[in-house]
Amino acid sequence: MRKGEGDTDVILSLKCQCLKLKEYHQTNGVDIVLLAITLASSPLSSSSIIVVILTSRTGLWPVLKPAKVLFDGCKDLGFSPHGEHWRQLRKICAFHLLSSTRVQSYRLIRQEEVGFMIRKISSQASPTTSVDMSEIFYSFANDMLCRVVSRKFNREEGRNVVFGELIREFSVLLGKFYVGDYFPWLGWLDVLFGSMERTKKTKKRWDDLVDGVIQEHEDRSAEGDDGERDYVDVLLSLREDRGGNHALLTPQTIKALLMV
Repeated sequence: MRKGEGDTDVILSLKCQCLKLKEYHQTNGVDIVLLAITLASSPLSSSSIIVVILTSRTGLWPVLKPAKVLFDGCKDLGFSPHGEHWRQLRKICAFHLLSSTRVQSYRLIRQEEVGFMIRKISSQASPTTSVDMSEIFYSFANDMLCRVVSRKFNREEGRNVVFGELIREFSVLLGKFYVGDYFPWLGWLDVLFGSMERTKKTKKRWDDLVDGVIQEHEDRSAEGDDGERDYVDVLLSLREDRGGNHALLTPQTIKALLMV
């Protein structure tokens, strides 16, 4: 018997158990714990466990409460349930946003940002003071990402600072403990503690920022400006392609993709 063949029956059995856990989740919402216990107690190899997890992702994968708010009902690539929507988003990212050609096209941006970072280090360095390299590297990564995502996130208008603040806030919100994620019947505690209100306010700030940027890109496109193309330009052009993903790329989906 070849390696892995003995896992087939166990995988099929576990997938049946996963379906039962899905039904349990619909009424209790704590299936991920039971899934972990089920897999840990099964005689499966690591690769087979991964197969079970990935093929059972739909309906079983935990969706965090802040992710539902920040990503418009999980319309992004990271939190979207496995299915046709997720596969189309992955295709867009792989072939249009993160392709080798697209990455190479941003070479000049990378060179300019590296030069700006070096000049910034030189201006702050002195024999008597230290330079906060963590902050400089963070600013470098943030500013470069801003220019790739949208030219409108520029440092002249201060939008790059707002973008960085929001990204940091997303990280904090997604890392917080939400009672309702583990005990749905106690979800009212998240409202009492103010966690959900903070999440909604952050989402409102992000929507205001990106809605303005998208509108500016649409206006520039209508004027026939064919300058440097960023992520927003690419997504808007795909949306206008009637033979492609125009129905998938709603404003909510575009904003969710840009957030990631």
